[in-house]
Amino acid sequence: ELRDNEREVAMAKPSGDAPPAAVEPPPTASICQQLDPKQAFRLYHTGLLSQRSDQSKRGKLEAWEYYTESNAKCTMAPSDLLNLAESRVNSIRSNDPAVVHELVAQTIEGLVYKVPFGYWNRRVRILTNSLNSSQLRIGREQRKKYERKLLEFMEWVKKERGFGYYQCDACGGRWKSGFSYEEIQQQCLQCGNFAKPYRIVDLESAAEREASEKGEP
Repeated sequence: ELRDNEREVAMAKPSGDAPPAAVEPPPTASICQQLDPKQAFRLYHTGLLSQRSDQSKRGKLEAWEYYTESNAKCTMAPSDLLNLAESRVNSIRSNDPAVVHELVAQTIEGLVYKVPFGYWNRRVRILTNSLNSSQLRIGREQRKKYERKLLEFMEWVKKERGFGYYQCDACGGRWKSGFSYEEIQQQCLQCGNFAKPYRIVDLESAAEREASEKGEP
């Protein structure tokens, strides 16, 4: 009985060496609560905070990804990703939160590595803007990596130029241009509206053009 009493006392007595119960840290305040109202409105209006606000149970999304209706992760279509990258590069400000700069940098990463072969001219324009004109904060090593990619893309731009056929959606005007690039708009001279080429063919040399005009093969 004495041994049983000692066991009960030992179980009832709190141990002085036991570690305290772990306390979960308080949840981090939402980024929008730390911003000036005008700045928060601008970031949401330009889409710079829309994707990172909620990761949900489906997992983390990269800047170039989206969820389908079946909850599958997919990479954005090239034109959508190019539009998103251009919008974010133009909208970023140097005093924006670091998480916003990280989002824009990831979008540029998608522009460089996730867009399929092609779209060289527009990729060069957006990447050049992000490196030179934009207020985006880019690390030294990351800048060097993008500058090397920019040189690579510029070599492809020379081969991407073609002869384009255009039709204005606003007034129906038609025109042709020997300085056409995929995904690059030209302005209609009749109404000022912008339109993308609906057809692009390879440029012909002078000899090839003369042969085609004469009907020679």
